[in-house]
Amino acid sequence: MSPKHNFDQFDLHEELDEIDINGPKPKVRNRLKDRKRPRLKDKFNIIEEPEVVAALNAQADDRRTLDFTYQASQTEAVWLLDSLGRMYENQWFADVLQVVKGGKEASVYMCRGTDLTGKDLLAAKVYRPRMFRALRNDAQYREGRAMLDEDGLLIRREGPLKAIRNRTQLGDRLIHQSWIMHEIEAMEMLHEAGFDVPAVYANGDNAILMDFVGDASGAAPILHDVRLDVTEARILFERILYNIEGMLRLGLVHGDLSAYNILYHAGEIVLIDFPQVVTPDGNRSAFEIFTRDMTRVCEYFQRQGVRSEPEALARKLWRARGLRSRPEADPALLDPADEGDLGYWEQYGL
Repeated sequence: MSPKHNFDQFDLHEELDEIDINGPKPKVRNRLKDRKRPRLKDKFNIIEEPEVVAALNAQADDRRTLDFTYQASQTEAVWLLDSLGRMYENQWFADVLQVVKGGKEASVYMCRGTDLTGKDLLAAKVYRPRMFRALRNDAQYREGRAMLDEDGLLIRREGPLKAIRNRTQLGDRLIHQSWIMHEIEAMEMLHEAGFDVPAVYANGDNAILMDFVGDASGAAPILHDVRLDVTEARILFERILYNIEGMLRLGLVHGDLSAYNILYHAGEIVLIDFPQVVTPDGNRSAFEIFTRDMTRVCEYFQRQGVRSEPEALARKLWRARGLRSRPEADPALLDPADEGDLGYWEQYGL
């Protein structure tokens, strides 16, 4: 594999849309940051850092370059090397043991920890850039959010901002990078405040290393796959509401919360997957997104015997924080005889 044919990071995962997880098993923002990212180029699909090119070339020919227990395909192995290689070299983790979640958004790997974190097991979430390029209504989530660079700092230079506005290849890379940094910041903020999210230890070019939820036999199941008795369901429902209300206090809305993004382990819950987090004050769709989160959570618990009124509950929690539940629009612009306009307001309980 010559350097000019390394790989296009946005197209790589056409071959990885489905990973067989049963296959061979082989705030202190940025203080724990593990690396300085290569400078972004207009043609960033070519990895120009000589040592990275050399490592990728070696990986293609010699699978022992990184001798992980998990035996990835050649394409996946290159992606793991680029995403996790620096954290591995700096001993944040000792081994990749198995893939525990494969999907179109990200893959999660069980890793063996080191003395650096004091954890026996860690989770490495490796993103798929295609997720963010194809994300529907991504502008809805990005409204009111700062564009962050690889160090979590606000992007201010006109060149990168223009690339983002024009959705160039570089702009898509910067947007992808900003999604990752927003997820890291949200998790760090919530974990420091004592809420039920994994601790983040380090992040690489395209990955986050965090607490592993589960044990040596595998990852904890998602809540959707768990059947609870009604007593336990009520306790866990209240705990999730505590986390949701806490996020609001900190100025965060999860953005994609459901029983699919909550893990269940040893009788407790852990919230995961925060790249789409939005701010209540800065996003005009925040209450709509928040109500959708509440509805999805309540639908699961209703199946477990816990009854609720998700829209009323969403309004109660929202207004308790002094937030506006109605959109900022002039009622004079709405036609009271128009069913569409009336429905627009009725969805906010007005």
